[in-house]
Amino acid sequence: MPQRYLFFLLFSFSLLDLEGQSMAETFRSKHFFQDCTPTYHTIDTTGCLLYKSPGGQVYTSPGTYFDTLVNSGGCDSIITINLDFTEIDTSIIQDGSILIANEKRANFYQWIDCETGAWIGGANMDQYQVIWDGSYALLMHLGACVDTSGCHQLVLSHLDEESREQQVLPYPNPCDAFFRCDVRTSSDLSLFDITGKKVLVISSYRGRKVDIHSLPAGLYFLRIKGPDGLISRKLLVE
Repeated sequence: MPQRYLFFLLFSFSLLDLEGQSMAETFRSKHFFQDCTPTYHTIDTTGCLLYKSPGGQVYTSPGTYFDTLVNSGGCDSIITINLDFTEIDTSIIQDGSILIANEKRANFYQWIDCETGAWIGGANMDQYQVIWDGSYALLMHLGACVDTSGCHQLVLSHLDEESREQQVLPYPNPCDAFFRCDVRTSSDLSLFDITGKKVLVISSYRGRKVDIHSLPAGLYFLRIKGPDGLISRKLLVE
């Protein structure tokens, strides 16, 4: 419905008669009505943690809201805002040494070392194969929204420090064609690159030479799982 506004105008001017005397004349206030039609707009939008309307109102929960501005004609511009919020599921589940994001809709994943705050190179999937004791979190983007999980502590080896020192190391290290480990019992050996990708698996390993001549040079992580527990070691391939 058009809005009707009342405007007042006041005009005044001075005249001089033939004898040069001032003749002040003022037109009394005149008034008239002018129609003013409001405009209406609808915004369908999605927010993250909060949403700020065109009029400066801040909303933190979904719903339908109304905002009123002034349009170019000086009349009300009434905006209906249908607001929804995107929530990122930041929960993480653990399956052995693998961390898995419950959020599957994200368009970006990046695993983070909580101890250093650094991004883990190549760890940009919804799950991460942990190859070293530490604390890890996951950064996720879902549309324009960004959130980060809590840190998850993983200890791959349950051996105490004395037991760790008694475990043999891979040798030679660095190596270029092969290495070996003098394990005392039959064990499962796995080798991972720096992105967490498993590049080598040997079951029932008993200390024989391991051929790695086809692997690119770089840093790898060795895991040996036997009756006494699990141990992780670094291996440099030249």
